[in-house]
Amino acid sequence: MLLKKIKRYARQRYASQLGRPVTHRRYIDGRVGMVGFLDALKKREVDYVVLRWFDSLPVIEPGEDVDILVADEDVGKLSECVSVNRRKRDIACDLYSVSGLPGTSHHQGSYYPAAKARQILANAIWMKELVRVPAVDDHFLSLSYHAIYHKGYLSGIPSEFRERNAKVKPPKDHDYLGILETLHGQSSYAVQELGITLERLDAFLSGLGWRPDRDTLRRLAKRNQWIGDNFFG
Repeated sequence: MLLKKIKRYARQRYASQLGRPVTHRRYIDGRVGMVGFLDALKKREVDYVVLRWFDSLPVIEPGEDVDILVADEDVGKLSECVSVNRRKRDIACDLYSVSGLPGTSHHQGSYYPAAKARQILANAIWMKELVRVPAVDDHFLSLSYHAIYHKGYLSGIPSEFRERNAKVKPPKDHDYLGILETLHGQSSYAVQELGITLERLDAFLSGLGWRPDRDTLRRLAKRNQWIGDNFFG
């Protein structure tokens, strides 16, 4: 944990010296707050969504950050509302562009397949007339993608295989399995029975064109052991 904090501080210092971001991490001015930040995005007509954990907004739970997907052409407008330097009481956010532009990428690539990211933005809905969030189906699909291709065993979602289940870790932050079961029941896919496991979710997403391509899977496998076991083992 200490090493992670040191690395984060070093990246922040480097970004500050360069005057531009080197990672997706940004900070919302704590003096402006979430309401002021979201109002600014609305006035600028930024094409974005807050991807998840948005039900409590504008309240931010302690230790949480805000994950934002933004259209490539609006990265500049959104960047005017955040900083690469952190001050006391600032709110951490992670900024991902559709195609994974420099400073808004996910480990040197796009966060979602670009076509699916554009779909999320095109279908976005307003919540509380304050914040743009994914539509119900896209919320379920995009969180499923995040759970299996970004988190893998760390999501706490079980595997079909006993030997793999030994590697599944209880999630540190969110109950992905329970939340995905709820979202599935709220979505248009509820008519399809889906016993949620890592492998079944992968097959389900693949059938809808959401599975990453082979090159992306190789990139993600460096930080996701389940991908290595499932596709390259």
